[in-house]
Amino acid sequence: MATWPLALHARSHLPLGQEGVATVPLLNAWTMWWNGRAAEQGFSNYWDAPIFYPERDALAFSEPLPTTLAAWPLYKLTGSVTWAYNTLLLVSLTLNGISTFALLRHLRLDHRAALLGGAMMTVLPFVFAELGVWQLVALFPTIWTLHALLLWVSRPSYGRGALLGGGWTHLLDLRLLWTLPRDFIGRVSMDTSRTQVEIAANLADAAARFRCSRGDDWAGR
Repeated sequence: MATWPLALHARSHLPLGQEGVATVPLLNAWTMWWNGRAAEQGFSNYWDAPIFYPERDALAFSEPLPTTLAAWPLYKLTGSVTWAYNTLLLVSLTLNGISTFALLRHLRLDHRAALLGGAMMTVLPFVFAELGVWQLVALFPTIWTLHALLLWVSRPSYGRGALLGGGWTHLLDLRLLWTLPRDFIGRVSMDTSRTQVEIAANLADAAARFRCSRGDDWAGR
């Protein structure tokens, strides 16, 4: 209900917060399309996006947002980039609330308090002020990573290490790439999926080794 009437116009409109112009949501939707197209072609010449001609590696001038690939099947199913992007946005808002609820329950708040906290995170004023900027709307990776870290600290395991790795690499996609020099990003080959799997596997392995080094009885403390 917080984004109403977006659901009625999901194929034709992109939401805005207080940005004033639709530059960012249009760019994000285009980036999602480019990522999906590149994936189908094996990421050949991925960074040479058809923008800012004649510049090379032009995609590095913006955020590549590889996690938007999650919405690509929706585009293939419906043929609407706008619908796929809006669905990604709505799912992200929902996951903000769900992840907050799960974290608060882990911290032993009762269901009512956790539900209230999840609802508040879903309609967070900052998020709706930046509703046109999906990178700022998707807060759930931060909450997910914090929750996974708490789980891993309490009882390290391969599964919890992988969960922490998954949250961290999602944060890398959405947050840390903003801070890297553009000329550096442009020289990095696009192999995000393999990198995420390797990082998650390494964290899981580290978690298991840490558990063994501290002793099995440590996890129960």
